Amino acid sequence: MSRDEASARQPHDDDKARSYAYERNARQQSLRKREAQARAVEVLRSRTVLVITGAGQARETGLQCVNMLANAGHRVVAVLADGNAPEEFTKGPVADRIACVNKDVGTDAMLRNAIAALPDRFRQIDTLVGMICLRSCHNPLLENGAFPSNADPADGVGDFVHAVRAVLPDLSASRRSHALAVLIPEAGFRHARPRPSLHHEQAELLIAALRAELTELGVRFTRIQSGALEANGELTPKDVTQAVAWALGQPHHLAVCDIDIQPAPLARPALTRREREVLAWTACGKTSDEISRILDLSVSGVNFHVTNFLFKLDTCNKMAAVARATQLGLLP
Repeated sequence: MSRDEASARQPHDDDKARSYAYERNARQQSLRKREAQARAVEVLRSRTVLVITGAGQARETGLQCVNMLANAGHRVVAVLADGNAPEEFTKGPVADRIACVNKDVGTDAMLRNAIAALPDRFRQIDTLVGMICLRSCHNPLLENGAFPSNADPADGVGDFVHAVRAVLPDLSASRRSHALAVLIPEAGFRHARPRPSLHHEQAELLIAALRAELTELGVRFTRIQSGALEANGELTPKDVTQAVAWALGQPHHLAVCDIDIQPAPLARPALTRREREVLAWTACGKTSDEISRILDLSVSGVNFHVTNFLFKLDTCNKMAAVARATQLGLLP
């Protein structure tokens, strides 16, 4: 081929190379778009979630989590500690997406049978959420190294283990299975990482064993717990519920690391002098009539100040207000 022919052919080859590159990029973009759409459909597709609502401090969080999941369009099987389902679970707008099971079903086999007795839409569990309430006390049995097999180091760990065993076949078969253990400190228990309670240590050991077993079976496992709480911090059910919603909303092909919730410290409300006086006498157990005589105020005036400090402390009754004020250092 002569030099003139080669130079004449060069633009044609360049155009062909650009055309090939354009088609390749278009195919890659189309493939990425289809993959993104498939992931979006997977995220939005409703789940069937088994929620162990827990007892004590964990119960309120568990019930709120059930309500959140049902309102998001998921089907929820709620394991209730006391067997009493809230009215919104049975008669509310999301009642058709909630099925309740009594915690007294006991073993994993009994729980599996209870789930099998539910309507078909609730039977294929692909997600497990367990509320575990950490205790602040130290158990002498743990200090001596003798932990009985039937003892529960934290309320809900045993229930979580039973639930894992009961739904393990469904979790293993699901392509987007997810198990979440939610560790909730009991009232007044400040979870500090440097010196966790013995109950917390034992719960951590059990959860680590569960993580290893589930990960080996291809089940994604996430632990949700509070970070180090400040002296005036508080872990609310809303914080936990938002963390659960975020974890379940992530595409399954992405790894979800353990979630540490860092609650915001409680603000100290500005109480007037009279509100502080009425609050202090309320903490002493005085009634509004008695406080009115002590402070030389009318009963309606005392009740006015009570209403004000209830609102400022974000509480619904006097006992809760006294507890919150003590926590914030507003009372001697």
